Amino acid sequence: MGLFNSLDVTVECPSCLVVAPREVQFRYGAVWQYRYGLGDVLRWGRSDVGDRAVSDVVVDAWLCECPSCDHEGRIALYVRDNTLVAVGPVSDVPGLQELEWLPLPPAGGDVVIEPTTGITGRLDEQRRRNQMMDVLKVLAAGDQGVRQVGVEAFYTSFFEWSGGIENWNWCASTVFTAAEVGLLTEVQKMLMISRGEAAGLDADGLIASGWPWRISQVAAPALHVLNARGRYSEQVVEDVPTGKVIDLHDRRYSPRPADEIAEGTLVDVTVVCHHPYGLGVWVDGVDQFGNVNVPAISDEPIGSPEDYPPIGDRLRAVVIGYNGSQQLRLTTRRSDLPALTARGAEVFEQIAHAVGAHITDVHDEHERWQVYWTAISHEDLRPLIREAISEGEDRVRQIVVETLKYVDEAEGRTWVDLIQSDHDRAFAEQRLREWALIREIADRPRKIAAELPELTLWCQRRIIEHTTSDLVLSDIAESGSSKRIRHAAREKLRGRWKGWA
Repeated sequence: MGLFNSLDVTVECPSCLVVAPREVQFRYGAVWQYRYGLGDVLRWGRSDVGDRAVSDVVVDAWLCECPSCDHEGRIALYVRDNTLVAVGPVSDVPGLQELEWLPLPPAGGDVVIEPTTGITGRLDEQRRRNQMMDVLKVLAAGDQGVRQVGVEAFYTSFFEWSGGIENWNWCASTVFTAAEVGLLTEVQKMLMISRGEAAGLDADGLIASGWPWRISQVAAPALHVLNARGRYSEQVVEDVPTGKVIDLHDRRYSPRPADEIAEGTLVDVTVVCHHPYGLGVWVDGVDQFGNVNVPAISDEPIGSPEDYPPIGDRLRAVVIGYNGSQQLRLTTRRSDLPALTARGAEVFEQIAHAVGAHITDVHDEHERWQVYWTAISHEDLRPLIREAISEGEDRVRQIVVETLKYVDEAEGRTWVDLIQSDHDRAFAEQRLREWALIREIADRPRKIAAELPELTLWCQRRIIEHTTSDLVLSDIAESGSSKRIRHAAREKLRGRWKGWA
């Protein structure tokens, strides 16, 4: 080919359909091994190929090897106003195969040759939003979603959609509301956090890690919010979606789980829709949707839906029970939520003073948690923390799990016993066993390769942090449950590990 220029793009492979960074080689403009990105202006004046006076052209180019399947082949490169704007199939441009380039008709003319890849207009954005709803269905299914599509597709489907599209800032697209962008961003964060740990795991290993279930807990409310507005047309440009609306806390679409949540249970919820009668919410951690009727939203008067908490807000709620149509009912009124007693508030203020914290609202659970998180490492403050729990503090699971880092197994058991919820206590008991194992291996190193498949990724990470034994680290470097875990163990063996990036 001789000298050529290169364009860096991220495109879908026409062979294996994987979206990945690719190099496009072409001969147009000043041909001198220049490297471009989409949106860059072509250079001229040195070994020119083409006609500088023709500012709108399509160029016959070469798409280099796919990192997934090694596919390579011809591709059309589009230039508008002397700027590299897009790539697309050569089949869209009859006659290009015989020539190195062809003039494009003026934008908006009677005959328009345009690429079929990339986001080229509002209609394509509408289609992409619809595609995201299909992606969310898989993610919201959690373990079942992994079994349905496999580990690779479970992750790549979202990243191909959100990050593999040229010239589309989806967060700024008007096909999404602000609430939808916020919830999709939470899904993206959860996938990015877990993606490194998922590397190298098969479906059973990923499911055992617990990540698909955790991802489902942010994907489900996001899917509901998109479904509550419906799908866009894929043939006609629309200001708002006109497709079928699906209400996922309608029992036709979300059957009642076999296990009811006990009345009085404190839960975390995400607001997913507004109705004249109140809020629709997703109850985190229990795979259920529920309703908060208008009188149960706030102690303050609610005049209209404009006074509701915004869609996407996270709230604390208390289970009231189930209504006649078998739907979960909750309250978010502060007067219905557990609260510190007067003595509990006094004890908390003592703790805050001891750690030098300035508190603006003793009833703000986020402020309280920051104080507890700081105080737990102080052995002399733990009796006061216990007293606060006995006086109505509701962040019991978080406090207990954090405390297990600092106490031995016997004392840890007394903290676990403070938890009333069976689900929360089971989680804390697992952490108690894991910390006992971590300390045992740190004090008395031994081979652990046979045990690693049964250990959570969290536990394997903590073992790497706490051990200095080459015996233990070698086992993890060889048999750790994820690529990231194995790499960290190898780096620590070499004395180069600097912690979790």
